[in-house]
Amino acid sequence: MYGQTDTIVRLSILTGSSLNYNFNSYTKLENGISSPYSTSGWTRFRVYVRRRNAGVVENAPWYLSVRSASADIANDIGGMGLALSTLRIRALATDPWLSLTATDQTIASGITNASSLTREITIYYECGVPPGCTTVMGQSDGYYYGDLIFTLSYGP
Repeated sequence: MYGQTDTIVRLSILTGSSLNYNFNSYTKLENGISSPYSTSGWTRFRVYVRRRNAGVVENAPWYLSVRSASADIANDIGGMGLALSTLRIRALATDPWLSLTATDQTIASGITNASSLTREITIYYECGVPPGCTTVMGQSDGYYYGDLIFTLSYGP
């Protein structure tokens, strides 16, 4: 008797479901905002992958990708938002920073070579921090916010 090799793939948000920045001083406009988002992380996920047919060893990859839900980082006064390139993101403190875009970018990945895998991933952010981010100087001060879409995919 043969059964399907069904796979359960789940992404759970543990902390930090909303991302926002308050540029309320000249120093923040000039230097950007990096703490606490870039040092302790803001968003934490749990990736869970389980194959129902545990006898099958697939060594199948999984990918966590991210993209912006909009074309810019909006502000609370309804004016022009910040360019996506003002926000950088990474999944490990040792990973290189990626500039946020409106298309999917792989931010973390791994191989599932056992019957199940559970891994926690912390996401780090910086906004307007030179030299890697587009500067915020010249923009209106205020509260900026953005929605990010994270997608967990499994398989080749």
